[in-house]
Amino acid sequence: MNERRARKRAPGGGRKPKAAKDKKVERITIRIDAETRQALEAAKAKNPSRSLSRIAEDGLRFALQKRDKDDMPRPRNAALGYCIVSLAENIERETGKTWRTDVFTSMALRHAVEALLSHLGPGTEESPKIPEKVEERAAKMPDGLAQQHRRPAGLGHLTAYTMITEIGDRPRRSKPLSVDDFNQRFNGMNVPIPLELSRSWDRIERIAQDFGLKDDGGDSDASGDQDLSR
Repeated sequence: MNERRARKRAPGGGRKPKAAKDKKVERITIRIDAETRQALEAAKAKNPSRSLSRIAEDGLRFALQKRDKDDMPRPRNAALGYCIVSLAENIERETGKTWRTDVFTSMALRHAVEALLSHLGPGTEESPKIPEKVEERAAKMPDGLAQQHRRPAGLGHLTAYTMITEIGDRPRRSKPLSVDDFNQRFNGMNVPIPLELSRSWDRIERIAQDFGLKDDGGDSDASGDQDLSR
């Protein structure tokens, strides 16, 4: 009578062990509505390699993350951002071009944002009162720069140019250790204007990609005829 020999597993055979991040240690059962299920299915369709449970878990983790309140926009600023996004989408839909490449569309958006702020804000004055915080900071600056900082247009331009420099110089720099480190290294005028971007370094690359910028800070498509299908 022949004895049955035990089968030997081939090297590398059998079920592969799960990575630590994929091992489940807890189970929770919840009921969700049809709309949430559809949203999960849509997310999985974009990420076929990920399980539905993993996508749901990622969404929960993101929602439950403790976020620094300084990193969260004030409600009024979040609402303003949404309005500007809507204006850009509506104007691009009307022109069939993008504000990043078409002069007419870009100018239309700039005037739309100006009209929105004129309506929502408290108005304009020839010589508005300078906020105390602005005056305190201006007092520490060289005279020429201080005068710019005390004017609404000057403060707006300085803040915008700091952001532009921060985005444009991203390929040539390493992550700053602190806001002070950011100011010392990247603010050419040595003016401490801490931006949200300086606290959230990982966003810079995503913003640059969404703007279609190359690593050298230039446009990935300089053509003025770019349409919305691209």
